[in-house]
Amino acid sequence: MIESILVYSGTAFLLYLLAKSAANRESVCGGKISFGCPEFILSICLFGFITGARYGVGVDYPTYLDVYQRIQNNLSITRDTFEPGFVFVTKLFASHGVHYFFYFALWGILQFFFIYYALKDRKFLLPYVALCIMLNSAFFLNWMNGIRQCLAICAFVFLIKFIVERKLSKYIVGVLLLTLIHRSAILLLPFYFLPYNKIILNKKYLNVSILLCCVFIGIVPSWLHAMTNFSDLLGAIGYADYADQMSLMVSENLRETAWGPSRTSSFLVGCAIIWFYPDMVKFYKGDRYLPIYFFLFFIGMCLYNAFINTSHIFLRPIEYFTIFKLPLIAYLLYYLKQNGNNIAFLLISVLTFSQIFIEVYKAVAQPVEASKYCLYKFFFQ
Repeated sequence: MIESILVYSGTAFLLYLLAKSAANRESVCGGKISFGCPEFILSICLFGFITGARYGVGVDYPTYLDVYQRIQNNLSITRDTFEPGFVFVTKLFASHGVHYFFYFALWGILQFFFIYYALKDRKFLLPYVALCIMLNSAFFLNWMNGIRQCLAICAFVFLIKFIVERKLSKYIVGVLLLTLIHRSAILLLPFYFLPYNKIILNKKYLNVSILLCCVFIGIVPSWLHAMTNFSDLLGAIGYADYADQMSLMVSENLRETAWGPSRTSSFLVGCAIIWFYPDMVKFYKGDRYLPIYFFLFFIGMCLYNAFINTSHIFLRPIEYFTIFKLPLIAYLLYYLKQNGNNIAFLLISVLTFSQIFIEVYKAVAQPVEASKYCLYKFFFQ
């Protein structure tokens, strides 16, 4: 427990200091600091070390490690549905006898890189983003679990650049490249064409009401029996194992998700983003990314709460939208700080940055099979 707390909080603190240094230097000099500045290089190396040196962090970690070691030892792998890009990288490392530290570090570096690079021109957000990645369980622990899809999810944040700049060909190429890592990325193609500038989500009471309706719908999701019609689609986007069990999932695998500390705090932070969004639009006037981030986040939060009591297979594609909570938390905290709203700033910070500690505590106080994967361990231990 202590080791996990030290690793997560220590990494978050160092990443925060590095991001803060880069943001301050850029503010002082009045110009743009290169993404290749020492602070960012050190941040990427630090995150790469933490993701590479871990052992057993992330529920899917044993599967990824087993695949890597079987290829390294010229053994057949039990699953043949991995995407070609993922297989190529895995075989490239494994066939040359590279230690799995560097293999896992690579995936972590790529995830981290896409998020930071997407926000490189808004460096004032990065100190809060750094804290969020490590201290909010929705990000680091999730990235360490579904490595392939989470890489595509992080890259989607970067691809928003091509939506803003209306560069369709680059967006399509980017999405198609991501499908080589996880086929579900093909779902991102239509989101280029949404009329983001015509859908104005600045009615806070209406937005909260829509969200609450989705929460109510998610309490008893019996309507999901209609989802059996989409089993072929699930198979096509990389969820074939689940598509075969679709009928079982919508009939017997429905669940009741409790409003525990993690879910409650995450929900309240999401509500705060929705509530303050109209004010943030005025504060960040001219920011063309903010409306798109919020639109996709709002879709994700509504869908997440509507599907929360179903099998997790329905929640996996929704993560392409809930990822935008990461930059929006940073937008919100920076806005509250600059406007002197210290009480709201403190409350949101506590709710956001305490989640990883709650998960670690639960893993120790009420140990179950799944919870042990949030406890940090070094591979050499």
